[in-house]
Amino acid sequence: MRVVLFGATGMLGSGTLIECLHSPEVEAVLVVGRRSCGVEHEKLREVAAARPRRRLARTPGHCQEPVSALTMS
Repeated sequence: MRVVLFGATGMLGSGTLIECLHSPEVEAVLVVGRRSCGVEHEKLREVAAARPRRRLARTPGHCQEPVSALTMS
């Protein structure tokens, strides 16, 4: 499966990212955020920008399993 992960720089999201990258069921992970998650991996692609929605629009067909690790505090 291909996963799109929002919130990968936080505590929950960073753990979710590591699990996705190490899972044999996950073939690719697209991380969307305002800054880089700081991880390099062959399965990982990032959309890091002040307004990631604009850049995300240019990555059609990537998502099979959206995952949000965004929380309100």
